[in-house]
Amino acid sequence: MKQENHKNEHLFQKEFEMFKNHLENAKLHDIFEIYLPYWHCKQSIVIDKSVELDRFSIIILQTIESGLIKQTEICKFLGIETDSFVMMQFHYLIKNELIIVDETLSEVTYNITRDGFLYLKRKKKITMTEMVNFTYCYNDLTQKFFKENCSLNNEKDELKDLKNSTHTSKFKIKETHKTEHDIFKIPHAKKPYNIKNVELAEYFNQQNTDKVFYDVVNKEKEMHKRSICYLAFEYIDENNELIYEIRHFKKTVNNFEKYELEEELSKKVTAYFRKKPRLMLS
Repeated sequence: MKQENHKNEHLFQKEFEMFKNHLENAKLHDIFEIYLPYWHCKQSIVIDKSVELDRFSIIILQTIESGLIKQTEICKFLGIETDSFVMMQFHYLIKNELIIVDETLSEVTYNITRDGFLYLKRKKKITMTEMVNFTYCYNDLTQKFFKENCSLNNEKDELKDLKNSTHTSKFKIKETHKTEHDIFKIPHAKKPYNIKNVELAEYFNQQNTDKVFYDVVNKEKEMHKRSICYLAFEYIDENNELIYEIRHFKKTVNNFEKYELEEELSKKVTAYFRKKPRLMLS
């Protein structure tokens, strides 16, 4: 099928031939590049992080487990003074509920707790609370998180990453104000102000196996406009309605294999252009 006055016929002739009959009862009318809107966000959150005990703390636990429970005999066995600064390790173990202290007797005595036993048997982990900055991408059209295997580097850094890393980003993301002016852009419309904590927690926990989301520090977050370039395939159906398919574009996908279809984005772009028909580019 050859379309007269098809502007990108020569530019995307191969793609036109590949997908001209992809939709039943619809003809492929045009193919063009399109920037879709994303947000790069940074937010302070509180997490629980798994940590390993230092070797000295483990020895203290093992010593108490073996039956040496008086402070003086523990210190004598370990070769330390009772007023040594390393006694802080006992307070650390108490704080994490791995041992308990009995000061009612004539001499300070320690006992290992059930959690202490479980830790030594590698059936329990120690966690600590920490504040971190969490960065993530958010899709403006779908109002969903965008997987963190994307990069916010510029193209030079992206090429450098490809050479130096076996785990490269899938998409090349651009700062929106640095995108090409002659390529159609769907504008950013919905800043992700009110992402629910449960959604943020679920996404964070999916991305981190050694940390657990606890809470947000506050509602404030940095939000910066970003864009990804895709190919848009414009079809006209038998009712003269426009249908758009959004596919990955080799210009902005590392290790490009195929023009993968983004089904949800296709629906969102079709709905957008039916409300706001796109202007013909010169």
